[in-house]
Amino acid sequence: MAANDSRAVRPPMTVYSKPSGCIQCDMTYKVLAREGLVEGVHYSRVDITEPANADQLEYITEELGYAQAPVVVINARQHWSGFRPDQIKRSAQWVRTNTATTGGPDLDGRQQCRAMDQRLRESHPSDADGLPSPADVAGQGLYV
Repeated sequence: MAANDSRAVRPPMTVYSKPSGCIQCDMTYKVLAREGLVEGVHYSRVDITEPANADQLEYITEELGYAQAPVVVINARQHWSGFRPDQIKRSAQWVRTNTATTGGPDLDGRQQCRAMDQRLRESHPSDADGLPSPADVAGQGLYV
């Protein structure tokens, strides 16, 4: 991206969480750090209790259907709720690999997921995200 480009690069993962006091949120951030993922580089944090983030709260509850924090979203097909160290570990390598290639305009989480999902489909038509599809792991509780 050119130095005079006004677009902000967004991390490939978004974590929708509550402030301190949410044990599952705190544990998610600890595992992210242990996996070498850095806030602002590999993931962005959205405090869903802030009134300014009401549209993001609506996105994770109404569109994605979650009622538990944290909600971790990588793209339109890869997301989960709660403390899921297994999912973080599975996704960490993919996130590290794709951090430099997912930049785009400064989008909200919903737009970011849709844009990333489209880029993934274009670059990997047979395997959109490099991870198993929901059909591949049906019944294993890994996808909603």
